[in-house]
Amino acid sequence: MADKRYKASGPGKGHLTGGTSGGRLGAATLWVGVENLLERAGGVAANVAGWSGALAVTCFVLILLSGVYLFFSYQVGAEAGYRSVQALSAEPLGGLMRAVHRYASRGFMVFAALHLVRYLATGRFRGPWWLAWVTGFVMLFIAWFVGLTGYLLVWDVAGFAAARVLAEGIDRLGILGQPLRLSLVEAGALRDNIFLILLYLHITMPLLGAFFGWLHLARVARPRLLPPPFVAVLTSAFYVAVGILRPVPNLEPADPTRLPGSFPADPFYLAYMFLPELAGWAVLGVGVGLTVLPLVGRQPPTARVDPARCTGCGFCVADCPYGAVRLQPGKGRPVAVVDPARCVGCAICVGACPLDGIELNPPLKLPAVPSKPGLVVLTCKAAPGKIPSGAAVIRLPCVAALPVSRVRELSRQGTELLVVPCGLSACVYREGSTWVLGRAGRRRFPYWPRRVLVALGGTLKLPLARSNAGWGRVVAAVVLVGSLLPGVWDGPQWEPTAEAAIQIVVRTEAPFLWSRSLTEEEKSRLLPHMRADVPVAGERADLQLAVTVDGARYEWVIRPGGIRRNGPSNFFTEVYLNPGHHHLSFRLTPVAAGASPLATWEGTIEVERGMVRLVAYGLDGGGLTIR
Repeated sequence: MADKRYKASGPGKGHLTGGTSGGRLGAATLWVGVENLLERAGGVAANVAGWSGALAVTCFVLILLSGVYLFFSYQVGAEAGYRSVQALSAEPLGGLMRAVHRYASRGFMVFAALHLVRYLATGRFRGPWWLAWVTGFVMLFIAWFVGLTGYLLVWDVAGFAAARVLAEGIDRLGILGQPLRLSLVEAGALRDNIFLILLYLHITMPLLGAFFGWLHLARVARPRLLPPPFVAVLTSAFYVAVGILRPVPNLEPADPTRLPGSFPADPFYLAYMFLPELAGWAVLGVGVGLTVLPLVGRQPPTARVDPARCTGCGFCVADCPYGAVRLQPGKGRPVAVVDPARCVGCAICVGACPLDGIELNPPLKLPAVPSKPGLVVLTCKAAPGKIPSGAAVIRLPCVAALPVSRVRELSRQGTELLVVPCGLSACVYREGSTWVLGRAGRRRFPYWPRRVLVALGGTLKLPLARSNAGWGRVVAAVVLVGSLLPGVWDGPQWEPTAEAAIQIVVRTEAPFLWSRSLTEEEKSRLLPHMRADVPVAGERADLQLAVTVDGARYEWVIRPGGIRRNGPSNFFTEVYLNPGHHHLSFRLTPVAAGASPLATWEGTIEVERGMVRLVAYGLDGGGLTIR
């Protein structure tokens, strides 16, 4: 019989004593150790990392329910949208729904990031995992974009500042025909159809995210879409309570004639506002690098079935966590086949086959164990812990991969087999620990001998706490609330870059250096309404813009748009300065021989604190405008 030190009849019981460290202490072992600690202290419900994907889905459900209410109260438009949100926030139910919508959106990002780090630490991104890995990044980007559009729809100072910084970054890329910031210089420049498009994107992009979510789970059998009821109810209650106690503050409306004032910037959706240009490119590079990470490193092995030994029992099909094994018609009986595109090399199917008809390619290397009775510890490569002194060790990709024939052989020779898996919710291969408990408890085929003992979290000398026990629920609640609190933080305070600014804008068509009109023969081949006497070819001149502010001279060359340099010339910049009176001169001249200036002006302007003064040429088709 087994030594009483190793008695373990169910999840969480038993512990190992003494001995040396088992295996290399890598990132996967450290991460699984933390999850094991949470599971040991508060039960399966306390492992928020193990339920991170399901918690993200829970947050998405809360976002969806509150978003439906907000949709029917929102009015499309810059001013109308802001007024409707203010009126909504003044109502008790509307304010609660807005708060739940915002905090649950941040919670989604928290648990999505935790889910990403979990899979990165445990190495689950190579081979067949590439699909889940890449689609996860796509969903993360979609979630960020949808959250950003939510801030823009409110069109308060936070949305306006976010739009300004984003437009500035896009303008630096030079991919648009005209600066995007030109649409933000006037109070009525943004039409209602712009906000209608934003609302459309805010609603339809989550549908695209749901499609990628389906792809994300396409290679997962029996996905856990929702956490345990206790966790789901507590998460919902937390966001409702926070929404009541900490409603979303109302900010000032967007005003293009003034610099955006100070406000707390969302750390999950508006963090880009604090990044300098090089840091932004670095973040983008890290994101792209992580996305293509599945291309780096060794690919996992794949299982293969021996058709001569396969009886078509289907145990391997039922046990595979990723749906990589299926039955197909054979000669007189169905035969199991493995899809290499879905096989992650966990070898759980190897342990599920009662006739040793499945093996990995390359095969598993099982170490030789003493022929005399003794203690043999079966553990997985990621399981943390210490091995009892004097025990032989079998370390496999998953504890459920040990063939049942080997288990019976060890039992016949009187060997005591102690199984130390990752943990129920911490299992790297999702269901390996569960299947081992079923086989050892003779509740799942193939049955293991009764002398096999299982110790979950055995190296952690903590009292057993099941998820349905009172203490376990307290621990799980504390851990869950601690993981939800980061989503309540409104973020660091964003401050304007200066106390005042002057915007320099040019939107005009420079004179042609040369041009050609349609000939009479060319006009005769066109429809009557297309025979206008306008230039159809040519090249416009560059524009030389010189601006002097208090003796400081700024010069720019504005090039015409279009591939053939025959389009309009657009320019936007801001000059930051202190409040007060400033001497300014403006001169815009075509770069052509003998060309006269298009506009000149010199004088003194007063700029108040927080004010933005506009010096524009050609805005709305007019000449020089100063306001």
